[in-house]
Amino acid sequence: MPRIRYFDQDALVPGEKEVLGFVDAAGAPCLAATYSGGRLERRNLLAGEALEAWEASGFFVLAEADGFGSVAVVVDGGLFQARRLSDGEVLLSVDPPAADLWRVLPCTNAEGARRWVCLFGRELHVLDPMSGRWFDPVSISYPVRGKDEDMVHDVCAVPGGGVALGLVNGWAMVDLD
Repeated sequence: MPRIRYFDQDALVPGEKEVLGFVDAAGAPCLAATYSGGRLERRNLLAGEALEAWEASGFFVLAEADGFGSVAVVVDGGLFQARRLSDGEVLLSVDPPAADLWRVLPCTNAEGARRWVCLFGRELHVLDPMSGRWFDPVSISYPVRGKDEDMVHDVCAVPGGGVALGLVNGWAMVDLD
């Protein structure tokens, strides 16, 4: 039977930008929440207790990544880093192509190789997480009512190795070959 567990008011402060459930190293269900100002809080949901919080100079982005698990990605101190939520281990640390990261989508290309599609401002950058190599960026610009637009509302992996971008006036498909 479903049941609700309530936590005290200070369990998660208002203003979270993104949340993601994960399992910690001991197997307990947990929740990660990102906040403006470069803060990430993790909480054990069974005990209601706070785990170590992380601070960064950039904003954290949460993702589920095959081969890595639940991760928090951030550009901090001049590095693009991915940390596993369950234990805090830094899994990836590479030079970023830009500073204004706002979305990470782990997916695969047509051959099944792992790729992370990262949106930095007006550009889409593709990362090979196994080698730490960035591929050439794709500029996002499309016409809307006589002017150029660069807004991406959503991004999702498409079976077969592509990525769909939700735009102001429709969708676009990006091949990851």
